[in-house]
Amino acid sequence: MAAAVIAVFTLMIISTNSDSRKGDFNRNFISKTPVSLYHSKKMNGLRAICGIQKNQIYFETDSVGSIIETDSTLSNKRLLKFEIPGRETVQSLYTTFIDSSYCYILAGNVPEIIRYNLHGLSYQIYRFSKNLFSGVHFKMSRFKRCV
Repeated sequence: MAAAVIAVFTLMIISTNSDSRKGDFNRNFISKTPVSLYHSKKMNGLRAICGIQKNQIYFETDSVGSIIETDSTLSNKRLLKFEIPGRETVQSLYTTFIDSSYCYILAGNVPEIIRYNLHGLSYQIYRFSKNLFSGVHFKMSRFKRCV
């Protein structure tokens, strides 16, 4: 314990006072106010951003199997609907995300992942054993505060 205290005290004496040096760093604050390039009316029923691909932004909605696709200016909106088997069960707790050209729907209470092709609207269902728990809804919910 005494050796640790001596080592820290020695480092304090040897080191230079970093508060007195500028450190070759200049901080410049922007004095201009930001200007909105475009704004869009808030759409009811949006839950979160579930993906961004190239110039497209995808929003998860309150209804499972429905996402909204728009461009980066938020001006061209398109509703995409997917047929969800067992919709009533999945509707209670689900997470949607986009990866490449696929939309993934994961339900916290159903041991399966539904993968839709965004362009062909075909889908695959990956089923798992009943005792599988991924916690994806709880992990993804931290990122859903943006909408």
